[in-house]
Amino acid sequence: MNTQQMRKDSVEQAKHSNILEGLITSKAYDDDAEHYAVGEISATQLVELTRARFGLS
Repeated sequence: MNTQQMRKDSVEQAKHSNILEGLITSKAYDDDAEHYAVGEISATQLVELTRARFGLS
């Protein structure tokens, strides 16, 4: 399994976990997560974007 596939799997597992907890991710987060999955941004950048969205930067 290559890095991109591992990233996509991680994103899908996280989304599924959220759904099981009754949480729904925003379109903005889903877009950022896709950028992470295809290798355009790092995990650190994904966290930074998410935190900034909620004023936690």
